[in-house]
Amino acid sequence: CAGLLAVLAFRLCASRFTALCAGAFFAAWPLHAETVRIVTFRADLLAFAGALAALLAFLEARRARATRRVLLLGACLAAIALALLSKESAAVTPFLVFLADRLFPEKNFSVKIRS
Repeated sequence: CAGLLAVLAFRLCASRFTALCAGAFFAAWPLHAETVRIVTFRADLLAFAGALAALLAFLEARRARATRRVLLLGACLAAIALALLSKESAAVTPFLVFLADRLFPEKNFSVKIRS
């Protein structure tokens, strides 16, 4: 999860130092230690990993072209589904994807719907 968070931080702010600090801070912070130690809390990590994977797939899909974009958007939906299957608190993931789209706009991103 710390690696996914570091990649997401790098994708959003394009600073290696900031991404490294974000990943290291998440890995070293003791607030989420019970999710690693106690088996019943593993769903939290799975939901978090699924949400991060969905965000990364969506942000990469905005930069991709035609066929690869469709595959990455499918991966985004699959990651959201896996996150939702692991824990219901991942229901905010589609909102986070929408928020990331609005807060970090990509200039050349447009989805064309055929009629």
